[in-house]
Amino acid sequence: MVNPSHPYTLASFDSFNFNLHKWLLVNFDCSAFFVKRRKDLIDTYSITPSYLRNEYTESGLVTDYRDWQIPLGRRFRSLKMWFMMRSYGINGLRAFIRKHVDLGTYFHGLLKTRPEIFSVTTEPAFGLTTFQILPSAPSSAAANQPDPAHQAYTNDFTSNAEAQYQEDVNRRTKEVYEEVNGNREYFLTSTVVCGKYIIRVVSANEKAEEKWLKGVFEEILGAVEETARS
Repeated sequence: MVNPSHPYTLASFDSFNFNLHKWLLVNFDCSAFFVKRRKDLIDTYSITPSYLRNEYTESGLVTDYRDWQIPLGRRFRSLKMWFMMRSYGINGLRAFIRKHVDLGTYFHGLLKTRPEIFSVTTEPAFGLTTFQILPSAPSSAAANQPDPAHQAYTNDFTSNAEAQYQEDVNRRTKEVYEEVNGNREYFLTSTVVCGKYIIRVVSANEKAEEKWLKGVFEEILGAVEETARS
């Protein structure tokens, strides 16, 4: 949502583009593009010979639908958007997004109940939470760290103890990630940010419910115990 009190509002821009894919239920690559002056966009892409130009179209008094035709073929995004909006309506879409934001907060709360296992990298934002798995048996170098759940990113200026600890966290996180996906009950995604290997859990799915996020959490805990024994 745009904050109207923020110095950069929609009125500050000539165009605005966002992707309706997935979270707004258009399960196909689909971008909604708004322009302040439609003529600027048409002039960029339109190939109009001189004999088709006229003062009415040029002045913007009429809409030349030749430049706004219904696309043919399987990439009929506008029709997908129309069905989605007709099916849910604005109140349905608002409830849909708010539900997933709440589910992201719920999953984050589950992680916070086990601070000895999970280190939250980014708190829930739009239903997405990222985290790491802490080593079950920290090395002696890492034991001297005052707060291992909030270590600095590994970089050229990090001490050897910090670098070794971050390597242990990355290794442990990857082990748990692969164990969960290997069980084929739930599927997670991962990424590496600033040298940190992290697990991503996002609740933006049409069928998402608390019971499924609780199941993911318990599956991860089981993977933590399983990998600790191996």
